[in-house]
Amino acid sequence: MKLTHAELGSEKRNLQDEIERIDREIELNNKHIEQIKIACELEVRAP
Repeated sequence: MKLTHAELGSEKRNLQDEIERIDREIELNNKHIEQIKIACELEVRAP
């Protein structure tokens, strides 16, 4: 199956959009991980 130049450009944009979406999810997950770590540290230190 051959793709036209326009189809290749569109597919590349779609893949780039997906990569950006995944990067945002990873960033959000990392923030959640940090929040959980902080909450655990506070809980351990609590009397």
